Amino acid sequence: MIDSRGLRAPVNAQTLECSGRRISALYIFPPMQFFQKFRSTPLAVLMAYSLLTLVFTYPLAFRIGSALPGIAPDTFLYIWNMEWVRRAIFEFGTNPFFTREMYYPSGVSLYFHSLILGSDLLALPLQFALGSVSAYMLMTLAMFVLSGYGGYLLAYELVRERGAAFLAGFIFTFSPYHLAHLLYSHFDLMPLQWLALFALALKKLFDQPSFSRGLLALVFLVWTSITAWYYALYAAIFFAIYTLYRFARVTSWRTLMPALALGSAYLIVTSPLTVPMLNEHGDLTQNFRGADEAERFSGNLLSYITPSSYHTLWGSVFAPVASTFNGGAAERTLFLGYTTIGLALVALARQRGRELFLWFAIALVFLLLSLGPFLHIGASSRFGPGRTLIELPYSLAFNVPVLSALFTVARSISRFGVMVALSCALLAAFGLKELAARVPRISRGLMTALACALVGVEFLVVPLTTTSAQVPAAIQAIAAERGSFAMFDLPVDFYAGSEAMFYWTVDHRPTTIGYHSRLLPYPGIDGVPAMRALVGQSEAPDFIAEPNPSPLQVLNGLNVRYIALHKKSIGGTAVQDAASWLNEKIGALTPLSDDAQLTLYAVPAVPAPPFVLSIQGGWHAPGAGADGGVWRWMQNDGRISIFSREAKTADLDFIAYGLQQPRHVQIFVNGALVKQVSIPADDIRHVVVSALPLESGANELRFHSVEPPEQPAALGLNEDDRFISVAFSRLRIVAAR
Repeated sequence: MIDSRGLRAPVNAQTLECSGRRISALYIFPPMQFFQKFRSTPLAVLMAYSLLTLVFTYPLAFRIGSALPGIAPDTFLYIWNMEWVRRAIFEFGTNPFFTREMYYPSGVSLYFHSLILGSDLLALPLQFALGSVSAYMLMTLAMFVLSGYGGYLLAYELVRERGAAFLAGFIFTFSPYHLAHLLYSHFDLMPLQWLALFALALKKLFDQPSFSRGLLALVFLVWTSITAWYYALYAAIFFAIYTLYRFARVTSWRTLMPALALGSAYLIVTSPLTVPMLNEHGDLTQNFRGADEAERFSGNLLSYITPSSYHTLWGSVFAPVASTFNGGAAERTLFLGYTTIGLALVALARQRGRELFLWFAIALVFLLLSLGPFLHIGASSRFGPGRTLIELPYSLAFNVPVLSALFTVARSISRFGVMVALSCALLAAFGLKELAARVPRISRGLMTALACALVGVEFLVVPLTTTSAQVPAAIQAIAAERGSFAMFDLPVDFYAGSEAMFYWTVDHRPTTIGYHSRLLPYPGIDGVPAMRALVGQSEAPDFIAEPNPSPLQVLNGLNVRYIALHKKSIGGTAVQDAASWLNEKIGALTPLSDDAQLTLYAVPAVPAPPFVLSIQGGWHAPGAGADGGVWRWMQNDGRISIFSREAKTADLDFIAYGLQQPRHVQIFVNGALVKQVSIPADDIRHVVVSALPLESGANELRFHSVEPPEQPAALGLNEDDRFISVAFSRLRIVAAR
């Protein structure tokens, strides 16, 4: 085309409708040409999601370095994770899946803790450059940007229309599900991008199998797993559905080869994590929610059409409805958006295509799973004249051995809804593409903007809550002290434990408590008879006869230098009860510091016992024996933690007898067999073991019955249905002469 000066103007493929004729749209200025090309580049898409993230996560970006995202206690847990992984790798040179920096002195395994190793590793450069507080906030913001971009890439692969793909990413990353879990700082649930990227990589692998595509799919699946095992489970279910779908399309066994190769490689690569987890699963059974609690954490059918109770404008209107749903506030927030649902219905009504109906089927599968074992609609869970429970497919999982183990680990069932959000975002993209095809090309950008605006209004939750990153001056002073010592944090609950973990990122002093994802007992407190009153347990004598130190001696024996009384707790009178315990057991103490967050005391110095013993797993509750002493039955393996402030040898002696038959008991110290003894069934044997080699710090003493435990009830001895093997009493551990 020639302009008025006789020059040729650049012509864009877009067209305008004018007086019934189609004329080419002219772009006179070079900047407009540049913008036309730039807006479809990955950088432009990332910039757009970045700007939107600033809005939808306000004021997070403006509090980098001074605040943490979301609310306590979970936000403290995840910044501890990040700092711990950095120190474990670069300072301690140790396995990051075990720590003694919380649950001191015995420490705790982190295989079933929400460690989010994938995100922690990616945060390392930011940590070294800016510190953990800033890195944590930047990683949170980056997850929203990347989740949107991951959703965009997957949608573009399916619909091949950039505006519709952008809407899909927008719906996915700013969904009420994502924002609600941000509000509660569920950092492990923030990186949604790995689900979308794995789905995209899997599709490309099936479309054109190759080593590089298989490797990419493997990387995304593994990274999903080491970031959030919840999402690994969802990815595995999607993997199975998509494999069946591709097989059904061609009914050729060769189609399964990429899936078999990918699955096999995944099992091999993740085995260093999954094998220890399988070994630990039996010991933590009581900490997993099974079928009996599944209903409490399941989704509600109405939650998908009920706006978030945190919505900026009308959240309070829908809060009473949402309060009838199961689970916590984050777990019951699954709203898809009326615009999203409307566009998805347009796609299903007006379009045809295998991929479209595949994602509709995926949405239905995960919706059913998210509803748990029984249907809930609002406040109702029983329907019809007979008030009948409607059983759903999820309940069948508990009858399948392998699935049962997997589904009991997935504690919050409603989180399956994230895959419903992804599926519906893709269906909405199909719907927008269908509508966009019916308007002039130049209007399609406006249609995308309008759709995003409508969705944005439905999803808006600003301002989001943040938690101050300020640490008491007393904690900062402790960080500057020399020497190794520990902190005794009170009260004994997960809120104080999480705050202690946050302070650890500054003072780097191990704490006797903590906040583990499985809410485990605290071995330095629950297992020590003198300390049990702190957790509401009896201080009655146990089967350990010596040493039997006082609480103050225990603290000195554990090398605890300070007592920190936290002012916030999970509720009730926990803080007051802890203060009363201190006054009764330790005595009147003068605070070293006292502010709104924390009261800090120095531990009075008294002679420390040679060892501090803590009763660990594998023992049944203590009971009185015929001799008037206290006895404990062992299951198959009974463990005792022995804390020694220095390396030394110790002598062990105890009395024991076996159930029904003579039994052989192996005695291990820190995994090394030191002795095997025979325990009779018809008499009490006194066992003496000399010169047990103990290391400085925590040591594990383990008793193992070679003959498996049995049930007295099954043997016809009495009505006791516990599995037991050997009974122990009068156990003594003293320093070797």
